[in-house]
Amino acid sequence: MSGIPALKSLLNELQIENGTPIANDFIEIITGLLHGTISKVEGQSRLSNPKFGDPLIRLSGKTFHESSGVISFGDESNLGDVTIRDIAGGNITRLNVPVQIKSSQQNVTIGQQNNIYYINPNSTNWPDISPPAPFNLNYGTQSTVEIVIENGNILRTPTDIVVLKFAKALYGADELVARVLGQTEADIAQYIPQEGKYIFLATQNKLSSPEVLFYGTQDIGEFEYKEIRLFSSEILAVLAKHRPNVQNIAMTIHGVGYGLDENEALKAQIAGFFDAFASKMYPKNLGRITIVEVNADRANRLRATLQSVVAGRRVTLPGHTPILRVPEIENAGTKSEFKPHILAVLSSSEDLDDIYYYGIQAPVNAAGYLCERVVVAQIGNEAISRVRSRIETASLIITDLSVSDTKVYLTLGYVLGRDKNVMLIRRLTTVTQDDFGKEIIQYSKIKELEEKVAKELKLLKA
Repeated sequence: MSGIPALKSLLNELQIENGTPIANDFIEIITGLLHGTISKVEGQSRLSNPKFGDPLIRLSGKTFHESSGVISFGDESNLGDVTIRDIAGGNITRLNVPVQIKSSQQNVTIGQQNNIYYINPNSTNWPDISPPAPFNLNYGTQSTVEIVIENGNILRTPTDIVVLKFAKALYGADELVARVLGQTEADIAQYIPQEGKYIFLATQNKLSSPEVLFYGTQDIGEFEYKEIRLFSSEILAVLAKHRPNVQNIAMTIHGVGYGLDENEALKAQIAGFFDAFASKMYPKNLGRITIVEVNADRANRLRATLQSVVAGRRVTLPGHTPILRVPEIENAGTKSEFKPHILAVLSSSEDLDDIYYYGIQAPVNAAGYLCERVVVAQIGNEAISRVRSRIETASLIITDLSVSDTKVYLTLGYVLGRDKNVMLIRRLTTVTQDDFGKEIIQYSKIKELEEKVAKELKLLKA
């Protein structure tokens, strides 16, 4: 596919009808940007029209090609980003379009029964809102449940129901799905005023799932390994009560966006499933749980962790043979906060992601520590108390000084003031003289950093 046909095909795939004024205008703007007949300023202005909010959301994460260039549409935290790469000229044009979707609250009917709300935008009566038919998958006997890590977009994952948290605010995939459904944070907060409340939302074909479940939790600064485990168990119990016939559930990984150890967070999430299985509080026809991760590298790492605790990805359910409870799963969440951990303090620059995951996290986990990341750009009032607490109990704080970042320096200053054990690292190409009176481990390649960190950790444990 190339040029306009490629974009038309994508719009059709995402159920944005071709030939309508909105679709025609959208194709005209995007094609004009690609071929240079529309300037960046004009394109930004025209795409900012609220009528293009739906196409930009539905195209999130998509890329289309033609002979002269490539156009990519951002997703999740980059929703509204449009990147045009001119192959011939080597030019890259980036637009950030504010995506606005009006709340559909005034068009929904709401029914409340105990702590659950049902919402169907097209309904005129309540409680005549029945669960949708299950997604048509043939699982055969329900003696096992398959747990899968899938690299993809939660909006386009075929499933019976998408399950998300509402941590007193919207973040990441939670926010993206809410916006697609025309729900604001204030709307969701009204439906879910406290922890343990939940809401089912009909998607009206805006997702590849007919329904979404939002479940209220603690705020993000308090939603840690123990809470992740409890969340996973509780949402299966909710579905067992209200949606007992669902076969396929999709959700995301929790905690990695605000610094938790990704492997321990996944184990806690799986442990919650095991708790529900053991207590037989899960949908009777459940055959598959899909954990959707938009980042391909993280999805691969999580698959390896999943394989280490659930061989073959299948869990045998009670009543058939006993569930195998490996120690890593048994303790995940319940004892995670007491496990030795190391903090990594880095700039939020995406350039340092591989440094963290492969140069720091890999050797730290291999040495038997949890590895948590202080995301300095995200340190707000809801997270600062947790960061301070984890600093106090950390065995070591690794700080990367490769990028000049005021928040990194401030965090490091606090760490040094608390007389904590610190390891400073820096890329050899970095030009900076700040050494804080400490020896700095320098590296040029990630593999070299991994080996040096592993060596220092052996000395730490000696």
